[in-house]
Amino acid sequence: MKQLWALILGLTLLLGLAGCARTYEEGPDQPVTPPGPAEEKPEGPVELEQFLLELRGVREVAFPESLTALEPLGQKLQALLAEEGYLFDTVQITLGASPRTTGEALTGGTVDAALVNMETYIQYADGLPVLMTSAPDGVDLEVSGGSWTALPAEDHPGWRTVGIFAASSDYGRSLEDGTSFEALAQAVWAVPKDGRELDYLNLWLSREYEGRTLADLPHVVEMEGADEMVLAAAAGQVDVVVLTTGTAGGKDLVQLGETARFYDMALTVSDAQAPLAEEAFHAALCRCMAALCADEDAMGLLQALGCDHPLVALEEKFDPADLEAMLEMTGGTWTWEA
Repeated sequence: MKQLWALILGLTLLLGLAGCARTYEEGPDQPVTPPGPAEEKPEGPVELEQFLLELRGVREVAFPESLTALEPLGQKLQALLAEEGYLFDTVQITLGASPRTTGEALTGGTVDAALVNMETYIQYADGLPVLMTSAPDGVDLEVSGGSWTALPAEDHPGWRTVGIFAASSDYGRSLEDGTSFEALAQAVWAVPKDGRELDYLNLWLSREYEGRTLADLPHVVEMEGADEMVLAAAAGQVDVVVLTTGTAGGKDLVQLGETARFYDMALTVSDAQAPLAEEAFHAALCRCMAALCADEDAMGLLQALGCDHPLVALEEKFDPADLEAMLEMTGGTWTWEA
């Protein structure tokens, strides 16, 4: 009897072990090793020696005023980066001597990030990621019953476009979106005397009308600024007006076209330091720079360094195709030089 019970017990143990083995090996969701308590490792701060941000503004800035702004702005940025978990021994902000030197420092990795005008970016740093941009000056207009009224500038994205509008003259009212180049060539055009708007207008004309440019329009009147163009359009003295503008209302205003987007400043980063090339740092840097722009004192310091308008994070990946096309069309020169 004892032998019989021993045999039964042995068979039971073998069957149990076989069942366990089958469950462990064949179960589709089973781990390779028996599950244990989850081991959680909270991410610690990223500690690095230094972060160098260089600025090359779109305009010349007063040297003594710039030097005064550099140190406190760097301290503010260092504190914000620390809040994001990036601990730098030093955070230094410098001013570039020229667009070329800033671009070469960025691509060569001797600076970690740069705030430059977009022309400098496309000429010297194209290919590096653009995280934030700022919009150039523009005019916001309200158009009602043929009258044009300037409004205070509202919040807008970090870019502008140039609008091509038919004015309230008799001939202007006959124009519409998609009109032929021959019809446009008969119109009197009001355009800015200078500025990057002309480059983007030429790019729009070239794309829409098989390589034509402003030089192919025989009736062009250069004007000093938006106010003069707005008054001329309202009085019917011109047929087409070119404005960097957002518009609201206006049954008498007909938009004939809109150029590609253009920008004032761009925040771009180097990939020389691996931790700073990661998307997590890019997002953190955007939050820090947005916080600086929202801080009245810090924004004042940025303006003293040549960044006139707040930076806005891009909602989509930056595409330099329009800028590259314009550079090719202009033969490597810009109407407005950096």
